[in-house]
Amino acid sequence: RWTWDRYTGDRRCHRGAMQLDGSLSLTERQSLAARRTHELRHKATESKIRAACRQLQDQGKALVRSAIAALA
Repeated sequence: RWTWDRYTGDRRCHRGAMQLDGSLSLTERQSLAARRTHELRHKATESKIRAACRQLQDQGKALVRSAIAALA
């Protein structure tokens, strides 16, 4: 109950990270930022999977999902 009555949210979020035009609405800026975040996470995940595949190939092991998941 305390949360509903007294908590106003954490105001430390950095809304200017992408330096978007201030004339855009908050929802539009959030949408663009979400798209960017998705791209960054996607690239990071892909990079980890590729590195795991290279490591398995160097070790002469089979490229199976469980082995890739254990390394990635």
